[in-house]
Amino acid sequence: DTVIAYDPNVVRSPRWWLQPAGLKELIALVTRLRRQRFDLAMSMHGEFACLLAWASGARHRAGYAQEGYPALLTLPVPGRRYVQPLGHEVQWNEHLAEAVGAPSQGTVPRLRVGDGEDAWLAAFMGRTAENGYVVLAPGAHNGSAKRYILSSWATVANALARSHGVRVVLSGTGGEMALVQELARSLEVAPLIAAGRTNVRQLLTLLGHARLLMAGDSGPVHLAAALGTPVVAVFGPTDPRVYRPYTDRATLIRAALPCSPCYDSRATAECRLGYSPPLCMTLVPAARVISAARRWLDLPARAHDGGACDGERGPGTLDLVQEVVLPLGAG
Repeated sequence: DTVIAYDPNVVRSPRWWLQPAGLKELIALVTRLRRQRFDLAMSMHGEFACLLAWASGARHRAGYAQEGYPALLTLPVPGRRYVQPLGHEVQWNEHLAEAVGAPSQGTVPRLRVGDGEDAWLAAFMGRTAENGYVVLAPGAHNGSAKRYILSSWATVANALARSHGVRVVLSGTGGEMALVQELARSLEVAPLIAAGRTNVRQLLTLLGHARLLMAGDSGPVHLAAALGTPVVAVFGPTDPRVYRPYTDRATLIRAALPCSPCYDSRATAECRLGYSPPLCMTLVPAARVISAARRWLDLPARAHDGGACDGERGPGTLDLVQEVVLPLGAG
């Protein structure tokens, strides 16, 4: 019921250790956790999570043994993520939960859009768009190699505006404003710019009422998937087996390069071969993205139901994601 946010990356900086305020913040966090007297702490990812689980003082501490410190876990689960054939990140989390006694659910994550931000959406959209709108999120916080080429996004957006009469809404963080503005200048019809102007609830409302989200591998892809909004995602350095949108309402497009996927979460996603922009993005033609987007826009509108998906749940859901893998030289 409570979310406590803390960025563990700060402790990697030597400067952090020289500033008393940072250490005080961490001590306050641990003190707050210990006062709750938790029965169970689950180390969901990495060594720092394992340290926090131990520091919380929880009686039972569960986590994957090879991605933490087994001596600090009372319930170490053999192995580590991504080296066994479980697949998607959701499945790795479910497997850890099952190891401590939670019943197997096998369902997709779900989000519901309330009506609390409807007034904001109406004011933001202004004149009602007869053919609805699509959201385009060109950025990716965790590495430039995850970003599809801006000129290709412009080609896609202009084609959909002409063929389907949809309004284009550009989304992103405030730090991606320069990227969004550069893309906006290439569009034939001035887009609505939501980048840097939404809180989390407003972003969910925006995505939940959109006809389609187009993006690279980024947070909005997974939010839209959980809301039941169709997604067209261009993947490059990240492994779609692990990080693809967990829904049956998505088309994932990527180039089949020998070096892709290359992202392993130890650093931001940058092209290891030094290409800027990366080959895995330049080799995905805009025509393929346009074709995938049009297939979703041509389908009858479906009422959003909080992210419910057709067909199987759990592992079977991954088989329902349409994946377009482009071999080398594909046009």
